[in-house]
Amino acid sequence: MNGKAGTGGGGMTGLYLLLATGLVLLGLGWLVPAQVRSTPPVVLAAAARDTPSLIQLGEDLLREGRPGSAGLVAQAAEGLDLPGAAGLKRRVLERKEESIDLKVFGQWEPLLDQVFTAEQAQAAAEREGFVSQMLRPEIRHSAARLLANSRNPSVQRILETRGVTEWRQFMPVGSAAGQPLEAVILTTALLAQASQFSAGVANSLDAAVAEALAEGRAARLELFYLDLLTLGRRLPWSGLVDLTRRVDDLDGFSLVRHALQNSEAGLPLVYAAGMATGDPAAVAGYLHEYGRDAVEGLRLAAAEGTGAIRLLVKRNVPVSGLEADRRPPPEWWHGLTARLAPLAADLPLVALLLRYAFFLGAAASLMAVLDRLLGFSYSSIRGTFSPTKAGIFRGSGTLLGGLVLFTLSEPFLFQPASMPEFQVRLVLPVLAEATPETAAETASLIPAVEITTILTITFFLLIQCLVYMVCLLKIREIDQSGAPSLVKLKLMENEDNLFDTGLYVGIAGTCISLVLQVLGFIEANLLAAYSSNLFGIMCVAIVKIRHVRPYKCQLIMESQSELKLVEA
Repeated sequence: MNGKAGTGGGGMTGLYLLLATGLVLLGLGWLVPAQVRSTPPVVLAAAARDTPSLIQLGEDLLREGRPGSAGLVAQAAEGLDLPGAAGLKRRVLERKEESIDLKVFGQWEPLLDQVFTAEQAQAAAEREGFVSQMLRPEIRHSAARLLANSRNPSVQRILETRGVTEWRQFMPVGSAAGQPLEAVILTTALLAQASQFSAGVANSLDAAVAEALAEGRAARLELFYLDLLTLGRRLPWSGLVDLTRRVDDLDGFSLVRHALQNSEAGLPLVYAAGMATGDPAAVAGYLHEYGRDAVEGLRLAAAEGTGAIRLLVKRNVPVSGLEADRRPPPEWWHGLTARLAPLAADLPLVALLLRYAFFLGAAASLMAVLDRLLGFSYSSIRGTFSPTKAGIFRGSGTLLGGLVLFTLSEPFLFQPASMPEFQVRLVLPVLAEATPETAAETASLIPAVEITTILTITFFLLIQCLVYMVCLLKIREIDQSGAPSLVKLKLMENEDNLFDTGLYVGIAGTCISLVLQVLGFIEANLLAAYSSNLFGIMCVAIVKIRHVRPYKCQLIMESQSELKLVEA
């Protein structure tokens, strides 16, 4: 296998052609803005085309007679410095001045007109949040009298929970500090009477109420009341309605409370994103999973438009390229990427397949260039091995190169899972104590296998495949050397360290993985780390037991025959 054989004359032309092909395919693959564990900003911009902006969303809510909801969207737009935010905020204030109901409750609700008199509504305007407005004794008495005549059985069962005393965080309604609990119960009953709960929330709430009344177990119902109290102290009636109608169950409602309670500055943005997607729980789950990375991505998506928010939450991955020290790409590169962004936004799977097809083609071309530069040709491999083994050898190299390119193109692939940023503590001034988390986390009995684990195991497996092929090459090289059998036997013994390479590589892979996990560069995963050691042991076992040992036995027998011939 002479290295100069494939690089002279026409061979050099073919070498340059392969190199150019590999670089072109590599550039094309990098141009396609498709990623598995993140979303490029250019894809968000493409998804936002022909979709309403936050300003348009606020205008639509204003036309529907919901200035309370429009006001929260206007606050989110103002926080993002969007053009037109000040005008939207002004129109919201003007619309609220048209009616005391719009000013206090955020929208007109006939049921509330029977609870609040004009004077009481005017006084309630001084308090923020509907539950805070319900704390006034005369309002609670008025609501209780109205709801007592309700024909809705769910409303009556909710009212019966005022007699429950098995609370851990609330003081019972009959106690001196029971006003917050009564205000929350009456708010829940008003929402049920106005049919403002989604079917999922209504069913879950009925089950929790029945459990509290029949069995005295009020933990689940109390958690919902705590969530409603927290949200009701910050949102008007219209804001509560927007959430209760769009959340599917009590767990989703609790998740929304987690996100909205993070900070005052974050409430308008989270609320606007929930309105844009129609699924506040999905937005809250995204924020809870990715923490501050999610906040930055959500800000970028909200600045682009509602279509970008929907895409980001649907894919449930962070946005790439938001690092403060990251240099922006050249304009010409950004322009080319933007042309392919609609494909990645509309057909993400097709875009991913296209990108990694380019990467595999680039890896195959560059591996061929490397083979020629090292004096290693496919024809020599094919002459040494069977076509199947030769294909495995080249395929392993190509897949390994493609896997490296895939890893380099995924900025969040091996990033350790971020701790949730929204570690919430509910502080109730009226209760003078903090509310700890009461939601239990259910651990799955079957752990999910992450894509990073699969890729890491595949990477170690491909490396061992290459080591295996190199060992077979050396055995074939010794076998075809033409030397006497005794010399071949000595050569085989001299290559013992080479035949143990799989074990060395496996141990090195495990050690490097564990060190990177300890240092925090990659996510802790013992399965992926120790797979390198396992594959190394298997590789050495197969090489020595399946190939080296039988070949040495053959050489020993042949050498004995040769000695007998010499003696004869």
